[in-house]
Amino acid sequence: MSAKANDSKQRILATAIDLIKEKGYNSVTLNDICATANVSKNTFYYYFKSKEDLLIHFYGIPTNKIKMNLASILMEEVNIEQYWKLIEPMLDFIVDNGPEIIKNMIYALINQHMLEVQPSKFGLPNSDVVNTIIKRAQSSNEIRNSSDPVLLANAIRAQVLGIILFWCTENGEFDLKNEIRLILEVCFDVKPELRKATTNTYSKT
Repeated sequence: MSAKANDSKQRILATAIDLIKEKGYNSVTLNDICATANVSKNTFYYYFKSKEDLLIHFYGIPTNKIKMNLASILMEEVNIEQYWKLIEPMLDFIVDNGPEIIKNMIYALINQHMLEVQPSKFGLPNSDVVNTIIKRAQSSNEIRNSSDPVLLANAIRAQVLGIILFWCTENGEFDLKNEIRLILEVCFDVKPELRKATTNTYSKT
């Protein structure tokens, strides 16, 4: 894709996201997006199949960032911090964009059968990378849960997705990053001196 074409695609995407944040997903029409981005419907459909498809493309932003920064992330001295920095870009992306965008992005992924509790889904890192980090953390006693790394990683991914969904239903009313950090530390049984999460910031269980 040429630089000009990529600029057009990114402008449409940014315009749509801003409109959805302002008006809500269901209130924003394709006409609204095209008019505000100053493009025709044909141009929109050249890049995106639908408003739902646009959200799926938006979802790719943090996953690409994780891939680009993987080498530097793996230079972290503490293994548990490597794991955290692998998922932190997606968490920052979620918090920055808010529950309205994220819940509709999740719906779009579900509708396209793209939201699965698998390593590459929802911005979570590749299984081989994760399993290696977990094994090293277990060997160094940073993680005291001795469960099989594959099973442990799968369980944590499911927990993380559950907290994200709950955060959306609660309209972002609690500290998502802290809650996910807490889940990681509890499930991994991270040794106390490496724990950073505070106690849970929401009252419902």
